[in-house]
Amino acid sequence: MVVKPVTFRSKTDLKLSIILLILIILFFSFPGNQVVADDIGVNKLDSSTVNNINNQVQTVGKQEARSVLQICQDFGLGLTYKGEIIFSKNYGSSSISRSQRWASVSKSVFALIVMQLVEDGVIDIKTPIRNYAAKYANYLPDSHKDLNLESLLVHLGGVCHLCSSCPACFNGQGECGNVFLNNPREYFRYSSCGFGIIGDVLRTKTGQETSALIENYIAKPIDANSLQGTNNFWTPAAYVQSDIYDMARFGTAVVNHEYVSSDTLYGTMLVDYTSSYNDATTGDKANPRGIGFSLSGSGQEQIIYHSGYMGDDGERALLWIKPRKKLVIAMLCQPKTGNTQTPYFWSLAETLETILYSNSNPTPTPTSIPSSTPVPTPSLTCFNNDNQILNTDDVSAWADHYLSSNSFDINADFLVNTWEFGWLLLNWHQTCSL
Repeated sequence: MVVKPVTFRSKTDLKLSIILLILIILFFSFPGNQVVADDIGVNKLDSSTVNNINNQVQTVGKQEARSVLQICQDFGLGLTYKGEIIFSKNYGSSSISRSQRWASVSKSVFALIVMQLVEDGVIDIKTPIRNYAAKYANYLPDSHKDLNLESLLVHLGGVCHLCSSCPACFNGQGECGNVFLNNPREYFRYSSCGFGIIGDVLRTKTGQETSALIENYIAKPIDANSLQGTNNFWTPAAYVQSDIYDMARFGTAVVNHEYVSSDTLYGTMLVDYTSSYNDATTGDKANPRGIGFSLSGSGQEQIIYHSGYMGDDGERALLWIKPRKKLVIAMLCQPKTGNTQTPYFWSLAETLETILYSNSNPTPTPTSIPSSTPVPTPSLTCFNNDNQILNTDDVSAWADHYLSSNSFDINADFLVNTWEFGWLLLNWHQTCSL
């Protein structure tokens, strides 16, 4: 079969047709439910830094089979530098909007809810919890009559960790004998049950369910729409969830003092409450812990962090922060089926910090336009994965280059090259806007 070539009256007509064709290709590249690989959300870094980050995600821990990509089928990474989110990405088959439970990092969320209520004068962490509801007088043994929120927040409450009797006890549906294992402030004993009790106290005192507490005190103030939790006794200990961007946004709010004041953060929360106690499980001295975070180092280099592990096939998470440097590294891992190991999160975090601070200029690009700057003529603008701009002028320049020959025929070879160029744009761009 012979196909008659289509001809145009002028180069201008042909050039406009080429531009229109490519813009149509771009327009239809945004199916809402498209499954993507290695989906980038925010990128304000140069291409060499991004390539370095991608390389480290693949290689840190690889020799020991503990890299994040060896263990996680989906790995979310969020980075905040100087108090601003500069990078978020999901490595895997899911979208950047993938939501995941934070596991024990949830405890940091409820610690900050407690401290906001303290700042508001609603509660006092040193007041016995029996003062907040008469029912606690019935549940607490004599040894724990003066149990307070401060002891529970720093795991000095002497209560069990994952005991099934804990929620039954505080719901008035079971015996409490197996819940209280030693006197408060006798040993350090890590306890998810203790944070379940904290949630119960907050519900009793405020009249709000755990989901509402998360929404009103944590998510809404920072417009983190994916950050939420269920109305479950264990939610304060393990069931907060969000996408990776909102996890990084939460960490950013901590360092920017959007939840609590600097005085509360540094003067009350990030103080070592535990290292003078023995760990009831290991018998060794407990590691330093503050309210809501473990502590490492001091001064400008102090690291505050919380990790999470939801069991052999469950989610893994790490929130790693240098608050005085306003550096946040957030990680969420959905493990591959049957993989029970934990990735080398900490080593990766330290490596990523080195990358950011070795870069001569990782500072985010300003997003505002000074008032004296003329507003540019609106046009379709696309950003590729390196944050480079690709706009209609680039398309026009390509069309001029293609039309340098004297032939105006639209033949099969021309269409193939046009579509290849279009797909190149699709693979190259990240977001487009007018």
